[in-house]
Amino acid sequence: MLKKLFIGAMILLMCSVASAADWKRCNTSLVLVNTTGTKLVYNIAWLDHDIEIYKGQYISRAGGELLPHEKSSASKDFRLCPGRHKVIWYVSGEWSVSIQYDFVITEDMTQVALSPDGFIVK
Repeated sequence: MLKKLFIGAMILLMCSVASAADWKRCNTSLVLVNTTGTKLVYNIAWLDHDIEIYKGQYISRAGGELLPHEKSSASKDFRLCPGRHKVIWYVSGEWSVSIQYDFVITEDMTQVALSPDGFIVK
């Protein structure tokens, strides 16, 4: 019981700290495309954030699963923020890192598309 309370408190703390960032600058929408014939799991993390207690650490921003040759758009309310990010693609069920790369979001970007092949900026 105490362990569950501790975990809940940590999640609440992380959510409240994450809301301290200047989210008004986060205006880049996200599209994900699985260009392979294999089901993939992805995780997107943000490094160049302005949350002081997490400086130098990646903050997880998005994650999910895509079927082979599937395209998915993030919620219209979800936006990536300016700064350096990393996306990691895993083969579903194997949890071995398939592909990973860093990418940078700038304030003038309106949309990015991520795939195991790289990223495209609009």
